[in-house]
Amino acid sequence: MNNCAPLFLLAISVATAIKVDPIVWSTPLDNNILAYDDTQWIATKSFGAVIVSNNNNLTSLDPRTGAVLWSNTHKDINVTNEAVFDISTTTVALGVGNRVFGFNLVDGAYIGSVKVTGPNNIYDGISSLQEHRGVFIVWGQSTLAVIGSDLTVHYSIPEPNATTEVIVVGVHEDYVYFVYQVDSDPQQSILKIVNLNTFAETIVYNVSDVSSTGMNGRIVFVGPALVEYPPVGYLELSSGAILWQVDVEHYFIDYGTFLTSDLVVLNDGYCAFYALDAKTGALVFKYTSTLTTIQSAGISAGRLVLLGSIHFPGPWYVEAIDLTTGTSLGMVFVPVSNTPGTTSQSPTSIAVGTNYIALNNQGYTCIDLLTITAVSHQLSLPGVQNVGATLITANSTTFVFAGQLNAAAVVISN
Repeated sequence: MNNCAPLFLLAISVATAIKVDPIVWSTPLDNNILAYDDTQWIATKSFGAVIVSNNNNLTSLDPRTGAVLWSNTHKDINVTNEAVFDISTTTVALGVGNRVFGFNLVDGAYIGSVKVTGPNNIYDGISSLQEHRGVFIVWGQSTLAVIGSDLTVHYSIPEPNATTEVIVVGVHEDYVYFVYQVDSDPQQSILKIVNLNTFAETIVYNVSDVSSTGMNGRIVFVGPALVEYPPVGYLELSSGAILWQVDVEHYFIDYGTFLTSDLVVLNDGYCAFYALDAKTGALVFKYTSTLTTIQSAGISAGRLVLLGSIHFPGPWYVEAIDLTTGTSLGMVFVPVSNTPGTTSQSPTSIAVGTNYIALNNQGYTCIDLLTITAVSHQLSLPGVQNVGATLITANSTTFVFAGQLNAAAVVISN
């Protein structure tokens, strides 16, 4: 969450008198997860898979009807506040501690488990798990591994010693890449790039940070932390070659990096965004938002979309910036419920095409990113904690919401 000082105010659209999206289905859940737990609530895939946490079970739901297809767990799993999970076309993989558990996507049958490097605890063990091109990338502070849908370990870092720490991990196209630090010394940070087809490694020295996403086979990196503001550059994943490198006036990356075919957009940790030419690194524009706190940011429909507040801890707004001109297209107010027992006051969001869904603890507001207006909402989802998108077609997207009380779905036109 980034804080900065306001400069001027923009015209604000208020989410009133807009269409209510009908709830297609609702399925009761029995979650005892505390609101402050760092918990994963849902995983979805565009082809129609929906997995939700349901007390200590993983539960598969039919995305069209909400019917429970299966529900399963394992005695060594605590889904409620420790596990992370994702889905391939055949397998649901769940990571906790230093083990990855597998379940058959069709019927929920337990496949087995596999151990990865690192300690068996929730602090230093697996903290993230992501499916990418049919394999699962799992990582944490002391571990990183590539595991197949059949739980075969294709790649793993060696058993780390007490002075090695994985700092940041990214996945793009045919590569997983990560920066690790030796002896907790930022000046001994190394980037390792792993080809997911051959599992060959490319090593680049003196890289202290990288973007977690890439574009056209390239990623953003930060040079050695020898000065207060180390240089930023663009790097080719296939070879590790540096395409360009520029000096900057802030420390970026940690605060958000957003890539398009033409631009590298960096956030300075406050509310200023610098757009650099992806071919040369030259500054194209700088934009400073009037939001004083930015909760999240991303790129969708050709816009840089910000979710934040003008006076923390609220009210909350969505702002969109035109990436062709570097100017704001306006803000939309997002109502947030303060119902006891729900999550924090700051909303969660997801963008699919031109639709931007911002949760508000009792439902959501849907914002059209082309017109920057609130076009629909649904406020009958008390306790909603997170959202996933599935059954994505050219005409519509099914958004599935999950929380302590239930899972529910709405279908929104694209």
